[in-house]
Amino acid sequence: EYEHTPNSIPLPATLSMLLGEKISEISEGGSTRLYSPYPFPWRVKTGGLRDDFGRLAWIQFQKDSGKPYYRFEKQNGQKVLRYATADLMRPSCIECHNSHPDTPRDDWKVGDVRGILEISRTVRTSVGGSMSSVRAVIITTALILGCIVLLVGIIVFRLKSATLKLQKRKDEMAEVLHERGILLREIHHRVKNNLQVVSTLLGLQSDTVKDEDTKRKLKDAEERVRSMSMIHQQLYESNDFGKIDCHDYLETLTHNLLITYSESPGNVQLDLNSHGVTLDINTAIPCALIINELVSNCLKYAWNKDEMDQKLKVHLSQIDDHIELVVSDNGKGFPEDFNIETCTSLGMVLINSLVGQLEGTLERKNEGGTEFRIRFPYLAKSPSKKGGLDPE
Repeated sequence: EYEHTPNSIPLPATLSMLLGEKISEISEGGSTRLYSPYPFPWRVKTGGLRDDFGRLAWIQFQKDSGKPYYRFEKQNGQKVLRYATADLMRPSCIECHNSHPDTPRDDWKVGDVRGILEISRTVRTSVGGSMSSVRAVIITTALILGCIVLLVGIIVFRLKSATLKLQKRKDEMAEVLHERGILLREIHHRVKNNLQVVSTLLGLQSDTVKDEDTKRKLKDAEERVRSMSMIHQQLYESNDFGKIDCHDYLETLTHNLLITYSESPGNVQLDLNSHGVTLDINTAIPCALIINELVSNCLKYAWNKDEMDQKLKVHLSQIDDHIELVVSDNGKGFPEDFNIETCTSLGMVLINSLVGQLEGTLERKNEGGTEFRIRFPYLAKSPSKKGGLDPE
């Protein structure tokens, strides 16, 4: 295939065969062959062990590959010297021979005898002619072996050059990824700082307002902004910018909400479990806002002021390819005529919008308290593509 591939060179064995054919054409009274009992399909006609000499040479090389095999024969009335050496399998040839789709054998090892290099020369009657023939055989053998060694060296050099180029590309990619990580960390840090500024301004504004209803609305807005700021804070401190550990986040969020909304945080028995769930930022922010609304509503309305047995459950788990969020309490529950889909309060409108944004479903039970159960796909689509609130 090298003839049809630009800037390519033949494999060592192929080069040896081509050299042998050329030498045989120009050499008077001599020929050169490289053959094997395991020829590729396209060399079945010209390769293989053709006669008794090749078979005996192969048997000897299996015992001692370093010792040449030769003998004198009569061919066409002339005395001919047939001289053979073992062609050994080299490290650079193993992969090609064992993995080629047409290979006759795929269990080659380094050092195996893979073929026979044979040189035949007509022997003249004079001593000088005989010595000249022997010298020609030796020189021809040395020339072919030298070409093979040179070609193997070229292949090894090219492999080393390719390895160095790959390592350079790998180092460049590692540097790009490192710079990307630094950039993402800085982005999350700045977003977090900006959200904290907004949260602080809302808190300061609520302190200056005397109307209780307005003060409550400002406080709610402050907690919503803070819940998003905490997402970016966790990503800034994380080594994985694609995933958020929900356990640490939920602990911090619910603790802040208890301090903000509960008049007696010590009376609330919190059952918190995230079951090792991790979420990406497009899912985590809507989910966090939902938890913020449900938990804050529970702390504000579920129990009477001095009630001691206050139980709050927040569970987040993965079930098959869905995430299930359960927020429940043992409080007094909603009125019988309450309808979450028609409720016009900002909190409930926000919850419905966020559940739709996550392509999820919402169920509410009003037995022995209130339970909200929300299910949504584990890999939800980007909210920005669906309308509604965009966490970015």
